[in-house]
Order: sequence, then structure tokens, then C-alpha cells
Amino acid sequence: MIIYTDENLFLSPAQTLVNTVNTVGIMGKGLAKEFKKYYPDMYRKYRYLCQNNKLKVGQLQLSKEEPEIYRKKETGNYRYRWVLNFPTKKNWRYKSKIEYIELGLEKFVKDYQKKGIKSISFPQLGIKNGGLSWADVKPVMETYLKKVDIPVYIHIYHPDSETNNSSNLKKIKENLNNRHDAWEANPYLDLKKLKENNQINCDGIVLPDSMLYKKDVALENIKKLSVMDQKNSNLIWLQKDTKNRSSKKGEQMNLF
Repeated sequence: MIIYTDENLFLSPAQTLVNTVNTVGIMGKGLAKEFKKYYPDMYRKYRYLCQNNKLKVGQLQLSKEEPEIYRKKETGNYRYRWVLNFPTKKNWRYKSKIEYIELGLEKFVKDYQKKGIKSISFPQLGIKNGGLSWADVKPVMETYLKKVDIPVYIHIYHPDSETNNSSNLKKIKENLNNRHDAWEANPYLDLKKLKENNQINCDGIVLPDSMLYKKDVALENIKKLSVMDQKNSNLIWLQKDTKNRSSKKGEQMNLF
């Protein structure tokens, strides 16, 4: 299922976040520059691959968990969200190319299961600094991504979701340092029933066609994912401490 959202990519519920890169080892602008800041170990590995001519268009680099670094020291926290480096151009000076995007998407569709990717967030590939038109890129992304059986979020660029927005920085660090499936440790919800009825995806997003969503159950301690949908403006995002407002601590919530 593809979900379009105008939420900041670093605030995504997904396990894996896609970073658009070149193949010469430079992350100096836009989204890539932000990834470099939050994932310095990922950047070092990416740069090594590029310097040794080992990363080419049509190939993808998956970087998993890494320690959180602050001023060259570990904080004791971990970045639990994975990063998938996706080349959309060869040199940072050049524009992205549709054929490069197709090669990368073809590779992703072929190998995402083998790599253990459970859910993924994409930016608009090749847009903005890449110089491509979203009208050209969107149908290509949809053609490939509709073939996968995991949650796919496509983040539509919006100035208000820029990572340099100071109000977002604390939320971003908190999100990156939490597992996408942390909600599964929730002691208040009848998770077994929710999963059996396909009412919730692996990231804790309540699906808009589910009975739970339609019943508008009074939940507290939730987040909401802003979506670009004619029927729904927000999706419910369950957390590990989400519960019914009427439930007592320690009680499980039977929703049906």
C-alpha cells in the first residue's frame, strides 16, 4: 500500500528511510546533507564505497542501526531507523535521470525482502536538487512500488517540513532513536485481534479502511501521520503507551 504524506521524512513511521545520493561520495545539499548529520557512520561507509568505485547507479546501499554520535562522542542512544542510499545521479553537479531511478527501483523491488526491509519511506526521487519533474517521476515510482507487499510512504516536499525547523529537531531525534515496531510492546491494546483483521500495519499505522479507524475509538497517547488523501487528512499512529481513555493502567483494551 502506498501512502502519500507531507510529513518530514525523518518523522516517518517506517523502518527504512531512503536517501537520494550521487556516486562520487558527496552529501552536501538537501536531504542527503541531513542524513549525513544524523548518520555519520553510514556516510563514512558510503564515501568509502564511492571512493573505491563500488557504488553505481542501479545499486543500493543499505545501512542499518548505528550509535548516535554527538560532537564525536556516543550518547548511548541508537539510530534504529535504517537508511537506504539510492543513487539518482552520478555526479552531484549533474541532474538526476529517470533511467537511473528506474534501475534503482527495479533493484529494490527485486531484493527488499532478502534484505529484511519491512516498511520504507521514499522522498520524491530526483526532485528539487535532482532537477526532475514530479509529473514524470510519480508514475515511474508507482509502477514499481505498487508491486511490493510492505507499507510504502512517499513524502511530498513541503517547506514547513524542512529539517532545519527547530521545532522538529527534538521530534526527529526521538523518532530516529525508536524502533518502527516499538508499538508491539503495548500492554493496553488487543494487538492480536488488530493484526488478524489487518487493521494496522507493521509500523503501528491504523489503516483507513479498518473498523478501528471507522469507529473513531477514543485513544490517548497517539501520534498522527498527515496524509494527502481526499477522504482522510490524518492516520492514527499507535505508540507503545497508546490506550483507550477509559482504560486503567495495566488493563488490556478489547476494542470489539
